[in-house]
Amino acid sequence: MIERISSVDTTGIAPMPNPHDGVQRLREDIVTEEVNRAENMKNAPEQAEGCFLVPQVIE
Repeated sequence: MIERISSVDTTGIAPMPNPHDGVQRLREDIVTEEVNRAENMKNAPEQAEGCFLVPQVIE
């Protein structure tokens, strides 16, 4: 199949980053709620310096 694709003459055709006309239908990146670190850390069984502590999984 690769040989068949490679045999197509693409002379004069500009490369495309994607086949979808470059249109990305993504939503706007908007902050919708504030992060309350103190409230979130209430669920942490162990914590240090405002971060969750988890067991080591890689030695």
